[in-house]
Amino acid sequence: MLSAADARAHTSAGLDSAVPVRSGTASALKDLVSRYPGLTVTERVAAQDQGDQRTQFLLNLVAVGVILGLRDLGVQHARDVHGGTAA
Repeated sequence: MLSAADARAHTSAGLDSAVPVRSGTASALKDLVSRYPGLTVTERVAAQDQGDQRTQFLLNLVAVGVILGLRDLGVQHARDVHGGTAA
């Protein structure tokens, strides 16, 4: 059994919401799923961070939108100050 700190160290997000486990039998993992509601078992380690990747994508999208919006405000301000033409 891993401590919570060790489990977090084995995830890219640093959270213990997903932990890689190596098991000899599928029945042992199925027993854990029945004992702990909400526990999900996947066959691929990469599946653990799909939610984090989606969140990061959405944050990047918002950041790009903010940057473009601020750029447009700067261009509009330059047009207003310089009489219709941007510098």
